[in-house]
Amino acid sequence: MLKIKLEEIQFPTESHSILDIDKRATGIADILRMAFNEACPWKTLKPGFKPVKWWSAELSAIRRESCRLYRLYASSKAPEDWCHYKICRNHFKAASRKAKRESWKQFCESIKGTPEAARVAKILKNDKTVKLGRVEISDGI
Repeated sequence: MLKIKLEEIQFPTESHSILDIDKRATGIADILRMAFNEACPWKTLKPGFKPVKWWSAELSAIRRESCRLYRLYASSKAPEDWCHYKICRNHFKAASRKAKRESWKQFCESIKGTPEAARVAKILKNDKTVKLGRVEISDGI
């Protein structure tokens, strides 16, 4: 594309004025931009996070409050503000650990039968980069 467009431009052997040189330079720059945009199209980026099943509105509220208390401490540097922030932060950590634990427990309870559980255990034990496929039960459920 670039080669074709540059061949279409006819460069005279002599430039008559600075305006002619600027006009040609602008034309070349436009062709380069156009070729770049065709060769490297814009991509929309996906968000950098995956939604997790254990996150809840309650955790969001606790997290928001924890951030608010930290900002309050950062502006005041008062020891009592730090204590309030630490209490809220520890509450958030405990609530998120509890939610993760309950989600894992629910996942493990949803696995029926020894072969499926053994398959999950084997995958988790040996290679954590392998993704687990669909688990099907023999009765079709």
